[in-house]
Amino acid sequence: MNLKIVNSSTDFIIYYLSTFLEKKQTSFFKKTAIDFGITEDWLDNLGFKNENFNKYIINNINPLKKEDSDFFLKNYFPTNSANIKILEEGVSKNISTLENFLRELFGSKSDIKEIEISLIPSNLMPREDFLSFPASVHEKVPNKIYLVIHIQDNLENEDILLMYLKTTFHEFSHIFLNLNQEFSDILRTEWVKNYKNINPREYRKRIKELIASSLFYYKDFGFAYSVLGLRENLKEKEDSLKKNKYRKITFDFLEELKNSSDKDKLENLLPVYIDELIKGGLFLEE
Repeated sequence: MNLKIVNSSTDFIIYYLSTFLEKKQTSFFKKTAIDFGITEDWLDNLGFKNENFNKYIINNINPLKKEDSDFFLKNYFPTNSANIKILEEGVSKNISTLENFLRELFGSKSDIKEIEISLIPSNLMPREDFLSFPASVHEKVPNKIYLVIHIQDNLENEDILLMYLKTTFHEFSHIFLNLNQEFSDILRTEWVKNYKNINPREYRKRIKELIASSLFYYKDFGFAYSVLGLRENLKEKEDSLKKNKYRKITFDFLEELKNSSDKDKLENLLPVYIDELIKGGLFLEE
């Protein structure tokens, strides 16, 4: 598996602009837009709709005119080469171990030939989540991680580096699920057979997010922590499993997968897991 880490001004524009166009934004992106000087009027004048933005993401195309790009890029400060090297070493040292664990856990492999991590600079402080700034994988570009990184962070600091590594591993879990054909086929088959009343995008998104966030959760625990020798925040874990029934269902599902020696374990256990989530009301709640 090849690993590539890039600084890309085009990714910078695509990543932030696509999130600014979302109807529902986290406070991080609301604050970032204000910091950039981006207004709703400015966005409206561009004439873009978020749902039509996929073609720019998929084809890695900057959709802005030069004057709009220049306005946007005044906030772009690429990550320095020293930080890139440290991050690359940290990811490379652990990613094969994580992939092997996930392959054994789910009983099937993913078609991962290359991972690209695109570093998206930010100068907003403080962080809002324990682990890191936002990061994401776009379903249509399944092997690419957009990782927001603060321009002043020094990754020689082991705690800061570990924060970014944990976030990257969470996103890698998404890559593994996105590129696991057996997982995708079972997910789709169950939707076609039983759940066509649920929006298919929300169906995929919420189930995958529950699994990925149970492997590496932003409150600093996860089912995959032990395989990388990471220490869990046990109080946060206990609280979450008590208060969040979907987290508990997901951990039980992962434990069943881990303990099963059945060669068809994913085919047998994933439909039961999906059924439990839906009967529990996952898609009835906002």
